[in-house]
Amino acid sequence: MPDALTEIRISRSALIHNVKAFRRVIGSQVKLMAVVKSNAYGHGVGECAPVFAKAGADWFGVASLSEALKLRKTVSRKKVIVLSYIDGDTQMLTAAIQQGIRLPAYTVAQLCLYQRVARKLHKHAIVHLKFDTGTTRIGFLPKDLPQVVKFIRQLSNVRTEGVYSHFAEVEAKQQTFSQMQHRRFATLAESLELSLGKQLIKHMDCSAGVLVHPDAHFDMVRIGMSLYGILTVADLRRVHVRFPKFSLRPALSWYTRVLQVKNVPSGTTIGYNRTYTTKRPTNIAVLPVGYWDGLDRKLSNVGKVLICKQYAPIRGRVCMNLTMVDVTDIPSTRAGRSVTLIGCDGTTCIPAETLAKQIGTIPYEVLTRINPLLPRTLVP
Repeated sequence: MPDALTEIRISRSALIHNVKAFRRVIGSQVKLMAVVKSNAYGHGVGECAPVFAKAGADWFGVASLSEALKLRKTVSRKKVIVLSYIDGDTQMLTAAIQQGIRLPAYTVAQLCLYQRVARKLHKHAIVHLKFDTGTTRIGFLPKDLPQVVKFIRQLSNVRTEGVYSHFAEVEAKQQTFSQMQHRRFATLAESLELSLGKQLIKHMDCSAGVLVHPDAHFDMVRIGMSLYGILTVADLRRVHVRFPKFSLRPALSWYTRVLQVKNVPSGTTIGYNRTYTTKRPTNIAVLPVGYWDGLDRKLSNVGKVLICKQYAPIRGRVCMNLTMVDVTDIPSTRAGRSVTLIGCDGTTCIPAETLAKQIGTIPYEVLTRINPLLPRTLVP
């Protein structure tokens, strides 16, 4: 396990604020699903899920059966749905059906598996049908609808509870494709309900979709990264026009401590492959964190950290377990001094979005790749 010199702090008040912000947008009649897949987007599912539950989340969404079964121990009274994949493990599937975990259905083979396992248990497998309306990932195609309905009617131990789809580029400024997806989903969902003779829980909107497509809220919305305070909408002006008081608070801060400080002369090379050479007498602080912890190697000679409310640039290559930074202009730096990798030190901040831009990716990747073994601590 990584050394306790490095830790993640999760703000309970920020998580609660974000849930309430979305609740004000969707109202009381639409269900709110808190998506906590991939260790709650790197924030720690054990820390975040109970907070979301108390703050008013109605459902919880995960990516896999293993995530669902672990989550069930934490939020025993909330509905949990697997949104992505089922690997065919009949032991886990048996446990999931027994515990009322909702299952995704996007192939006939899946439905057959659910029927076999549920029949042996003398229970119903409760499913949500996934339709691919344009993302070209998992899901039945809209043209498959008649065959899907015909097949479902033959399954005595499979109960269809919901239908869902997913936007492909709802975060973009141009929404033509998203509007097409919305229309396509609304049409097939209506046809499905008429064919089955029952109302279904319909859900399509994600974090960005809730803000730019309020007409696509349907019965439930799935909020992922934005519950943790990251808003990835290209046209923020449009959001502020519709919801002028809407705001989010980043929940995660990442800290470590200075391991050693050394003074080196001008012309000293630093780190593997000697990719940086000092141009003056330099104070180098060594930090006990590296790419194994989740500090991306592409931040080498590019990124910065915060020490004593000042920026300290990374010098040389980010190593597996160590990183060097220049603290020449921060003379109060000593071994043991706190270092902020993500978050704020006073009014000076390094948000996850900044790191994402520096390494050419998105905040999702920055946060989900923080090592899950690092201790997460809930703070007020």
